[in-house]
Amino acid sequence: MSDRATTKAKNALRKANKEETVGDLELVGDLRLLAGLTTDCSGFGAFDGKYIISKATHKVTAGYSVSIEARKCLNGY
Repeated sequence: MSDRATTKAKNALRKANKEETVGDLELVGDLRLLAGLTTDCSGFGAFDGKYIISKATHKVTAGYSVSIEARKCLNGY
């Protein structure tokens, strides 16, 4: 297989795998939780690991909270 074909196949596999583990969380507000940043999650068993925040929505109502959408970072790429 040529280098170009190998690179193309790896990129396709990475694109398919990057949405394998995703989740939404609502937390007590924290200004450090912003889209594009990573955070480590622990205490969730098989879901422990490093996650990249794809969306963060900060809300101030009766209190301050943040809702995040995140996906698990891929290893080995």
